[in-house]
Amino acid sequence: MLKIRLVRAFSLLVLLIFAGCNFPGAAPDKPAVTNNLSKGITIASPAPTETAAPTPTPTPIPEARIAQGDLALFQGEYERGRQEYLKAALGSQDIEIQASAMLGIGRAYFEEYNYTQAVETFKSLINEHPANQSLANAYYFLAESYMQQQMPAEAAEAYAKYLELKPGVLDDIIQKRRAEALMAAGNYTGAIEAYQAAITAGSDRGQA
Repeated sequence: MLKIRLVRAFSLLVLLIFAGCNFPGAAPDKPAVTNNLSKGITIASPAPTETAAPTPTPTPIPEARIAQGDLALFQGEYERGRQEYLKAALGSQDIEIQASAMLGIGRAYFEEYNYTQAVETFKSLINEHPANQSLANAYYFLAESYMQQQMPAEAAEAYAKYLELKPGVLDDIIQKRRAEALMAAGNYTGAIEAYQAAITAGSDRGQA
């Protein structure tokens, strides 16, 4: 009997040993975690993208502003032209640049049929600036503005000032315009003399 009990106890012990491998509480084997850093592999963070600095736009020199204003007037963009002339005048201490800018501003007003403002601008150029290369043209456009305002006597005087400053250039054309202004003003004697001067200047040009 004792031998039989020993055999049973041994058999039970063997069963318990084999059964312990399948207990619910036994943790399953975990796969090994590979650490890249442990292998000496460095994963670099993406470099930040550098934003290129905008290329600064150079400020046009006053002479270029004058040219841009002239182009704007040619294209019929009178407000833009006036702004370009104004920037040119403010950006330079040169008398010629300032005078040319004022002439352009006056021309812009003239092209917009704002003859009152045109006259004021041309008169400011003539009266407030020293002698400059724009004076003759200022007198011409002043005369044209006066004609549009039905002020022929003032126009004739302005045409005469143009002829004083630029003799021999457009004498026949300007004298004819002056004659028309004198005629409109009732100065018939002066008108005849101006017409004769226009004819003479035209003949001289044809012979040149």
